[in-house]
Amino acid sequence: MNPNSDPVPPLVVERILNASVSTVWQAITTSDAMKRWYFEMEGFRPEVGCEFGFTVEHSGHRYDHRCRVTAVVPQQRLSYTWRYDGHEGESHVVFELFPEGKGTRLKLTHTGLESFPKVPAFDPQNFNRGWNSLLGQELPDYVENLDRELFQSRDFTAPRELVWNSMTQAEHVVKWWGPRGFTSTVETLDFRVGGVWRIVMHGPDGTDYPNEHHFQEIVPFEKIVMTHQGRCEGRPQVLSVATWTFESLPNGRTRVNLRMVFPTAEHRDTVVREYGAIEGAKETLMRLGERIASQRCEPFVLERDFAAPLERVWKAWTEIDQLARWFGPKGFTNGRATLDLRPGGSFHYSQIAPDGRELWGKFDYLEVIPLRKLTWVNYFSDASGGVTRHPFTQLEWPLRMFSEATFAENQGGTRVTLRWVPLDATENEIAAFNSMRSSMSQGWSGTFERLIAHLAESSPASAL
Repeated sequence: MNPNSDPVPPLVVERILNASVSTVWQAITTSDAMKRWYFEMEGFRPEVGCEFGFTVEHSGHRYDHRCRVTAVVPQQRLSYTWRYDGHEGESHVVFELFPEGKGTRLKLTHTGLESFPKVPAFDPQNFNRGWNSLLGQELPDYVENLDRELFQSRDFTAPRELVWNSMTQAEHVVKWWGPRGFTSTVETLDFRVGGVWRIVMHGPDGTDYPNEHHFQEIVPFEKIVMTHQGRCEGRPQVLSVATWTFESLPNGRTRVNLRMVFPTAEHRDTVVREYGAIEGAKETLMRLGERIASQRCEPFVLERDFAAPLERVWKAWTEIDQLARWFGPKGFTNGRATLDLRPGGSFHYSQIAPDGRELWGKFDYLEVIPLRKLTWVNYFSDASGGVTRHPFTQLEWPLRMFSEATFAENQGGTRVTLRWVPLDATENEIAAFNSMRSSMSQGWSGTFERLIAHLAESSPASAL
């Protein structure tokens, strides 16, 4: 403590929460829960002696918090020190939990505030406002709605403005909205408080899913709140309040949090059961990532016509005894391979380079539409299936590539269109990708020549 500072009374905040003690304890001691209502606590564990930290940006300044756990009584008490890297002073935070009927009384005590520098940023009133907001709004909203919410989060290697535009402009939304295999039609998107957004999702089986949203709150590049109504003939109506938040992360990345709160827990469970909402939300965010990737980097596209029937070409891409014989650059020989052709499955393969080195690669399949389309995430790998860097270049080649191959009949033969784009890539990875477009064209052309030769083994036809 600064010996010249005037004492500051302990800051005490108490709240009654409509949630069990175990639920509140989980909220204040679990990293995944804390980042929902509190902060992202780097290295936190509810163990005495554990040192952890978190950063907060406010008014253009970054405050690096450094803490150490001093007491843990499960379901009852948690305390830790609280200081700021680069600033004098150390304070102490104590959370206490008490059963209160079917709910929980939480008491927070923050002492030692007088030890901090006497500047506006460390004014005790700031701590008072902050704790009252966190414990009076953020924490209750989290713990009291857990049983009737759906939540998904995803990080994107892209600036927040780009992600925001991808999620709020109709021209982009139609490219990614909905689970994989769905398409969408935006009927109206009046992006303002009080405005309406109507979008119809079209399922792979032709079923339509009309959705209507009414915007309640818009904080540019930070937050969107809207009511949501969805319906489908013969199925229950969907009612929720949706909140999207956008967080800027280091190194030009952005975190998007999607949250839907339903009228009751039963309604949420019905939506999950009838519409596959959890998996659908995950796939929707994956498709958003693919759309963002295409906006940040021009995809590499290669089209080739083959003088073979569609079914024959499709089998060459989807049967292990065929795929393992032709896939890979010209001059390489094929090694070991396994294939599990389904969404969530993979093609894991090795190839032998002309100099004798073994090269591993892997496809993680996202979509398999027979005789029409394959989509997958492609990356260099190792024998155990892990992700590795490009083994033959010093450039910072993208770790993962979003890949799509479409198949169509064309004048008695088959046209294959390949589309390749870096997924969640850094600026350096995108630069490396762009610098090697001619090499990619040569490599894929050589691979397709191997496919032509493979198709010719059972058919005298050659490439058109």
